[in-house]
Amino acid sequence: VLGVSAANLIAINSRVQVAGDPSRYATFASLATAASGMTPPSDPPILKTGTFVGAPMPRLDIPAKTNGSALFGIDVSPKIDARLAATTPTATNTGMLYAAVKNAPVWGGTVKSVSSTPPSGTTAVVNLGNAVAVVATDTWKAINGAKSVSVTWNTPADATSRTSSTITTTAKNLLASGTGVVVAEGDPAAVGSALGATPTLDQTYQLPYLAHIPMEVPNATVLPIYTAGILTAMEVWAPTQAAGSGWALTAAAKASGLAESAIKVHTTLLGGGFGRKIETDFITTAVKTAVGIKKPVKVIWPREEDFGHDWYRPFAVARVRALLAADKTIGAWSFRTVTQSIMQRFGWWAPGWGADSTAIECATTKTGVPYATAAKAVEWVPLNVSIPTGFWRSVGASINTFVIESAVDELAAAAGMDEYAFRKNLLAKSADPNAPRFAAV
Repeated sequence: VLGVSAANLIAINSRVQVAGDPSRYATFASLATAASGMTPPSDPPILKTGTFVGAPMPRLDIPAKTNGSALFGIDVSPKIDARLAATTPTATNTGMLYAAVKNAPVWGGTVKSVSSTPPSGTTAVVNLGNAVAVVATDTWKAINGAKSVSVTWNTPADATSRTSSTITTTAKNLLASGTGVVVAEGDPAAVGSALGATPTLDQTYQLPYLAHIPMEVPNATVLPIYTAGILTAMEVWAPTQAAGSGWALTAAAKASGLAESAIKVHTTLLGGGFGRKIETDFITTAVKTAVGIKKPVKVIWPREEDFGHDWYRPFAVARVRALLAADKTIGAWSFRTVTQSIMQRFGWWAPGWGADSTAIECATTKTGVPYATAAKAVEWVPLNVSIPTGFWRSVGASINTFVIESAVDELAAAAGMDEYAFRKNLLAKSADPNAPRFAAV
């Protein structure tokens, strides 16, 4: 492209340029297609210093987030209003509206009936199937209308079984004698024999379902475009983590009935996501609401709806049994956990496929437990309950690391050692090639 040898080229500022002549360059974007067909070198040299590597770099988003110009999902109203002020021939809608969602009180519930008369101060109620959206001329009126709207619900048959006590009892029974156990590492029977009847540690840990609770509640703004009274196109503004995967676009198309080519999704900054905003339910509710009223609308989930209708980090019960060796390392270790499969709802795990990687994350040697252990067994028992679960920043690591490190603290106490010194000893005697890096940290 540039007519010079690779030795005369440098990569800088997202482009490849001729050394000493910044006027001759090609952008990374223009080279990407051709580069994708090349075989990369097996051992490329790593830059020790340069424009970016080894140099302090200011975050480019800080000024906008500091001076208030940054566009989050919740901030897009002025942008839409400006679009409406200069209405195009195909955008026949005028007047930005606002809506708040009221979901079924139980997961899996549906609308049985809803009053056709909007609550006082609101303009419309849209039946979304498993929720309703209350529309008004501002957010505050919509939120209050959603609190007072009259709805009766169809409740799932298994709703009464979804109590904390029932789920806990089910999980503990599986922990004790559950079938269908996936053996992730080691031989549980052999390790059980090594542990003997009275291991140094035999402890059960329990962790709850957790909501994501991002600072910015789920929201999306939709501009439906009608031509001669027929919906022909749509634009969506959303603080979504699912734009890159295409899930946001697919959800909007499914909810609207439009082809994906007729929809444009604008990804805004998001005020916290943590995995919650890779879900597309809040985009679906906004699209359905806009189609229902045939007007541009911003739809938000009040905080109560965000708490009560999340895709939660899974509940888990885990048992650790461990035996101290004479050299203050771990002679035998048994880790058995019961929790739901996050991957199953995406079709990425099914019974017989081995372990759900998110369920055993940071529980096995391969996934980051470098402590010296003579004999180890890791088991996972799937928990099947109809509570919605999803990716929650670090997922299984947040569960398993808490359990493992708590157990290691208790083993340190049993060894009569400081927790830090105990870990240093485990790492010093570990054969894991990553142990020196953990020790350095």
